[in-house]
Amino acid sequence: MAIDEGLLDQEAFFQVVCEMLRDSEAIADYQPIEPGYRFGEGTNRFMAVDGYDQSAFDMDESIVVIACDDYSNRVGDEQVNTIQAKDCMRYIKAMRRYIKAAFDGSFLEQAEESSAAWEFASFIHEHKRGISRFRLYFITDREYTGRDSSIKDPTDFYSKGEDEHKVSLEAHVWDLRHLMEASQAAAPLEHLTVSLGAEGIPAVKAPEAGNNMDTYLMFLSGQTLSSWYKKHGSKLMEANVRSFLSLRGKVNRGIRNTLSTEPDRFVAYNNGLSATASRVDMNERGNITAIHDLQIVNGGQTTASIFYSQKKDNLDLSAVVVPVKLVVVREDIARELVPYISRYTNSQNKVAETDFSSNSEYQVKLSQLSQQVLTPPLPGKNPTHWYYERTRGQYDSERNRRDTADRKQFEKLNRGCGHFLGDNHAAIPWL
Repeated sequence: MAIDEGLLDQEAFFQVVCEMLRDSEAIADYQPIEPGYRFGEGTNRFMAVDGYDQSAFDMDESIVVIACDDYSNRVGDEQVNTIQAKDCMRYIKAMRRYIKAAFDGSFLEQAEESSAAWEFASFIHEHKRGISRFRLYFITDREYTGRDSSIKDPTDFYSKGEDEHKVSLEAHVWDLRHLMEASQAAAPLEHLTVSLGAEGIPAVKAPEAGNNMDTYLMFLSGQTLSSWYKKHGSKLMEANVRSFLSLRGKVNRGIRNTLSTEPDRFVAYNNGLSATASRVDMNERGNITAIHDLQIVNGGQTTASIFYSQKKDNLDLSAVVVPVKLVVVREDIARELVPYISRYTNSQNKVAETDFSSNSEYQVKLSQLSQQVLTPPLPGKNPTHWYYERTRGQYDSERNRRDTADRKQFEKLNRGCGHFLGDNHAAIPWL
């Protein structure tokens, strides 16, 4: 590919990997920085960036920054080379230095204005008040052989100025193994473990339904979810079908309003979360103390809205409780089952806004009257009812649940001039 398109090996590798990440939905898009930016290699001032994805900025105030391994294993070497945590962290810290320099403006003063690295740094500096998170992707064709816990998120920093706020950083390593998984299936998920403390959280286990999975029902505090999102960010939701859609959307705006004005009613108003895991740890009381390979497959909007609402409005989440369904799936079948769990928990029949008014006092009374008051009789005809369909499909449901004889009687009694739809607030002649 590099020869065909006239690209350097590293540029070709970057392009191929980013296409794989986009296909597996780890990123939405990408923009290369050509040539890749390097400064101060071998020193504690090392900065590096090869590309970025800013398409999620308007959704969840985050930007992906990408750096490519400078070690070349791409020319005539069939042996798979390995990389250790310290080398991965060197590039991750180099991306952090670049971001920090872009934020405070020092990069713009020292770099060439015509360069792509300067242009990206200018965007970061210009939009720094709206950026709350960076996802740092280090891509390499070497195989990472260290422990996952050795790859640590870089230290967060504070944006200085009138609108001082905390900027969070996440570290992701895409090594040869992870890239192969991404090319063959859905995006590989991080091995993420969350702790619930020694006391744990009480949970009710559903009756045994098979050997493949266990299902638990439990309640988590809003503060717990906010802390998880603050620490792990999008890693919690890599199996979800969509990213955070911002607080400006109608539903998320409603979540924010409930958190602010009626936090004690959140558990009643919100559908809660569906999540998956590979296993759970329990204490002697049967409470869940840790969840391994946690993924929120439905309820990502709720989780992110709780975090951003607390951050923007400085909310007290002590009264917020969220119901959670946790499905623990055996690790060997997780890749097969988790996508189905995610898809089906995010599927539902569409509910129109007018459907919510069907239980109002006005609609209920109207429905009752329609069954009590007969239509004006026509010559030679028996009176019938003006059937008022208060909820969608009510007429057909009432008719179809009867046996043949009762159904004919129902149709005869409610034939009249047809049935009215509560959605339209139909006018009834006698009112």
